[in-house]
This record gives sequence, C-alpha cells and structure tokens, in this order.
Amino acid sequence: MSYSKIKKTYGLVLSEANSGDYDKVITILTADMGKITAFAKGARRPKSTLLAPTQVFSFSNFVLYEGSTMYYINSASIVDMFYDLRFSYSKMDYGFKILKILKTVSPENYEVYSYLKLGILALNYLSKTDKEPEFIYSIFISRLLFEMGYALDLKESVDKNKKTTGELKEENKFCIYLENSGTLKEYRYEKEEEKEKAKKEAINIKDIKKEDKGLLIRKYLFNINIYTSIKYIYTSDLENIFNFNLEDDVKDEFIYLIKKGFKKHINISLY
Repeated sequence: MSYSKIKKTYGLVLSEANSGDYDKVITILTADMGKITAFAKGARRPKSTLLAPTQVFSFSNFVLYEGSTMYYINSASIVDMFYDLRFSYSKMDYGFKILKILKTVSPENYEVYSYLKLGILALNYLSKTDKEPEFIYSIFISRLLFEMGYALDLKESVDKNKKTTGELKEENKFCIYLENSGTLKEYRYEKEEEKEKAKKEAINIKDIKKEDKGLLIRKYLFNINIYTSIKYIYTSDLENIFNFNLEDDVKDEFIYLIKKGFKKHINISLY
C-alpha cells in the first residue's frame, strides 16, 4: 500500500448501499475533496468499528485509501450523528431531503466546503431546535442557491441615504415585488395613492396558487420582511443564517418564494 494514497478527511455520509454479505458503498461529502464514493469492508457486521460512522447522517473522520475507481475506508470515527432527528418523522424527512440535494448538486472530487458546512448546520438546527423543519429547510435552500450562484437579484428602488418627503411614514413607504426577471425589488413610495395603485397591479401571494398561467409577466407582491430575510441569509456568516424567525403568514410567503427559486434551478422534486 502506497502511503501517498492514504488520505485523512472528515465528511457527511449522504447515502449508503449494500455490497456483498457484509460490505457497503457510501457517498461522502468531504471537507476538502468534494463528493466521493468509498467502499467500507465489513461495515455491516454487528461488531464492526465502521458500522456507526458509515451510516447515513453520520458526520465522521475518515482515513481512506485511494483506489483506481473509488476510495476504501481504513478507519473511521464519529463526530456527530444528529441522533435527535430519529425522534421526529418530519425532521427525519427534511434531513433526508437535505442529504439528497447535497448529493445532487455537489461535484465529484472538487472542494465545496461551504456546501458541507451549510448541510451540517442545517441538520444540527433540525436535530436540536423546535423551529419548523420546512422553514429550516427553506433557509438552507436559499443559502445553497446563493452559494451555487443562483441568488435572487436584490434591488432597491432608491438610495437609502436619499431623504424623502411625502405623505407616508418611513415604515410604511415600502413594497416588495418579485419581478418576472427574477429580481426581488424594494420599492419606495412618496404618497399613499401611488403605493395602493402599485399593489393593485401586482399579484398577492394568496392568489398565486389559484392561478398558474400569465403570472410570469406580472409582479408578485411580498411582505416587507421577506426582503430583509433574504438579504440577511445572503450576507450573514453561515453560523448565523438560521438565527431568525418570521410570523406564520410571512413564513408561508418566504417558503413559497424559495420553492419557486428551487424548482427553477434544481431539477428534483423535494418540497
């Protein structure tokens, strides 16, 4: 065995498949090599030291030997198993969705550390908090699309430093629209009638599900907090993006918006 082919890394087990009587082949999203395939000899034996660290959801340290077509696991030890996911069907379901997405979008043998870190954080929040699983999942999707280069184009209609005078109070001047160009734009209005007219010309989130055709040439109207939330997710450190909440009705709008972006850019049905 050539020591030059021995690699040490840590990674998240995305999937596993049985091989032979006691072996299995797993897919790992690693910290420094991207997505890899690895063979775990004897990992299905009850007393195998590879049994736990090669299970789906396991975040483990691995010592690997690089073969011609895949890696072979010499040893492994668990860092985290996100064990509490197993006590909730909903949490487990969204956990599997996160793994499937990461497996779909992660490139082979190409470092995507931000994907791994984002997945670990999302699974940790799913496992250890009482936040709604679909909300955590939607935050994960929103930042993942950003990391992949598919972020919503956030624009403001005027310079924030510009002083305005008009009939509206500062906190009531804003409306948020998702335009057909994929731009989430913050509009500011000086007068109440201007704002009300613009709102009537847009499509309210509550009516979107009733209609399906002709919406691409119109504007979707969203709650002002949606713009702030998306901006926060894009600009915050990964460790902080799950540290906010929304009112239930606004949360529904947020989830719907992320669904639209997800279906547009990632061709798998997971919502």
